[in-house]
Amino acid sequence: MLIQVTTDHIDKGRRFRPECCPIALAIIDAGFEDVRACSGYTLIGESRILLPEEANTFMLHFDCNIPIEPFEFEFNARLPLFQRLKTALSESIARLSQHSA
Repeated sequence: MLIQVTTDHIDKGRRFRPECCPIALAIIDAGFEDVRACSGYTLIGESRILLPEEANTFMLHFDCNIPIEPFEFEFNARLPLFQRLKTALSESIARLSQHSA
């Protein structure tokens, strides 16, 4: 899954706060819940998922107040089944609303 860390995530991010890291905010926007980004990995609930090197470097630079840019990275996690179904249902309802309008 491709995660996009945007300028908005960077602006809303808080240094040294795993739940407010721009990477955590981007992962939350991708549909995950209970996300904390830590050095080298992210926690989603109790699941620990490794982050790629570019994400680790971004996090280090962010926490050290070194200028950073938006970026994308491949995240090797799947949404839990309930969240995937909830997202699919929401998208279907939105499409139906557009057709009936």
